[in-house]
Amino acid sequence: MNEEYDIRTYKFPHLIKKNWKDIFPEADPLLLQLLNNIMVYSPSHRSNAAEVLACEYFDELRDQLTYSHISSMYHLRDFYNFSK
Repeated sequence: MNEEYDIRTYKFPHLIKKNWKDIFPEADPLLLQLLNNIMVYSPSHRSNAAEVLACEYFDELRDQLTYSHISSMYHLRDFYNFSK
């Protein structure tokens, strides 16, 4: 451990949250919403894996035309059905 570090007296810097749109101005709004849902410090407030995979951003993977094209190339089963 770092001997100069003392949890009782250490002052953590105050950081201000940045908007994802400012960081990725050309990004899909659905992707930005997905980032808002998963980049959360508290696990109880963060989306779990099933919620993330079921989000609207991945709807294209569940689209039958897209899925049939992907599955014909890679011989996949119905792996992209993450509905609740």
